[in-house]
Amino acid sequence: MLDIALDNAIADHKTYGNVDLQHRLFAGLRRDDPVHWIEPDGYRPFWTITKYADIIEIERQADRFINAPRTKLLSTEFESKVREAMNGKPMLVRALPQMDNPDHASIRT
Repeated sequence: MLDIALDNAIADHKTYGNVDLQHRLFAGLRRDDPVHWIEPDGYRPFWTITKYADIIEIERQADRFINAPRTKLLSTEFESKVREAMNGKPMLVRALPQMDNPDHASIRT
């Protein structure tokens, strides 16, 4: 179900400065829509996963759920600026959290 106010609240940095709001928002998602497709204004759509067991299951399936090319929530405007500054690359820095296998495993070990 598309709820633009909810989606915008999830993407809004101010939400994370208000602990009570943050807890209410994510408690509601865990109860009503734990795997939520979000389409906030000014951002590319993404999934919000709010239950621990679901997150762990996703983490166990690295071949199906990748980190790259987007590991941070950036506005589409900022993503464009990064690509322009980085000659088409989607990230300013490529560290372990931005890597998938086999690169991640070869560097981590």
